Amino acid sequence: MKRVFICGDLTFPRGGSSSNYIQYLGMALIECGYEVHVVSTKNKDYTDKEINGIIIDAYEYSKNKIIKYVEYWVGAERKVKSILRQYRMDKDDLIIMYSQKAILGHSLRKFAKKRKVKIGAAVVELFEKKDITSQKYSWNYFQYKILIDKEYENFDFLFPISTYIESKYRNSGVKQLVLPILADPYEYPFVEKEYSKKRFIFPAMGKMKDALDNMVLAVNETLIEKKDDVEIHFCGVKKEQIARILNIDISEIDSRMIFHSWMDYSDLVDLYNQVQFLLIARADSQMTRANFPSKVPEVMTYGVVPLASRVGDYTNLYLKDNYNSFIFEGCDVAKIKEVLCRCIDLSEQKMKLLSDNARKTVEDEFYYKQWVHRIKCFLREL
Repeated sequence: MKRVFICGDLTFPRGGSSSNYIQYLGMALIECGYEVHVVSTKNKDYTDKEINGIIIDAYEYSKNKIIKYVEYWVGAERKVKSILRQYRMDKDDLIIMYSQKAILGHSLRKFAKKRKVKIGAAVVELFEKKDITSQKYSWNYFQYKILIDKEYENFDFLFPISTYIESKYRNSGVKQLVLPILADPYEYPFVEKEYSKKRFIFPAMGKMKDALDNMVLAVNETLIEKKDDVEIHFCGVKKEQIARILNIDISEIDSRMIFHSWMDYSDLVDLYNQVQFLLIARADSQMTRANFPSKVPEVMTYGVVPLASRVGDYTNLYLKDNYNSFIFEGCDVAKIKEVLCRCIDLSEQKMKLLSDNARKTVEDEFYYKQWVHRIKCFLREL
């Protein structure tokens, strides 16, 4: 059987958005007829050697912080290649890299070339220097810059997550298939929502990209104005951050703001099944135009309606205002507050229609099985 080895910097499975991206890509590749391996560090909450048919080939870093740091930057490639050598790879196999390190990219490319194996990369970010560091010289940024400007152009294929990233490599000669974050709408139970209380979720795991302060200020102003039965669920944001942004004491935070620490994924799904809206406001920049937030299809799977500022492929290609989402221009406080109030005033009938359309969008556009034919045809032509 043909094999694909997805290698990179992630904790698999369910170690965050990167892990979810790789899981659904892997499941699509299985449907394409490949045996799929993920070569990465492993989420210690999972003891099984497989998940949904994906074989987990895990490596570990030292528990010593200094040694771990060195290993991460100049030792991971040896750990990855050590695992790959066990499989005696040949021309029928594929390597897909998921990393921001030029050392790993260069090492895997040379490894693949020696064995006549095709190598590709999942490219999910396009950072500027200011997004990574404020220092004049940065090893992290140097690695990343070499990877995106030099190494990727020598790969056999790329899976850019957006058309914006695809345009960067359009004239490089490397073959590309734009591949958004995929989903599985049937992986967990979908529960019909109740609408007596308006519930919003605020997953700020991507807070480097999110207009965090403006969203918090808009939420607070909305709660002051609206005395309706409303809940705002914060995931990945601490009370201390909210108090700092609002310049108040923690004890003064509105009781309708509910805070969640790290949750098991099944518990997170339970929360998705309760809330009706996702708030995601981002300023327009190279980083946000290139990115495709995984939370968008992830929450839409459970009928959650995104409230999103217009930037990137998800708002230009998949979200339709007043059909499966609410789209607003810019990310200033007034605009965010306006869309929040609009949602609070919606009828139950309209909310249900939006929710149904959000889930249908996932089934039609993001379900990994919908992409199998396109991926299979693309890889066949390499």
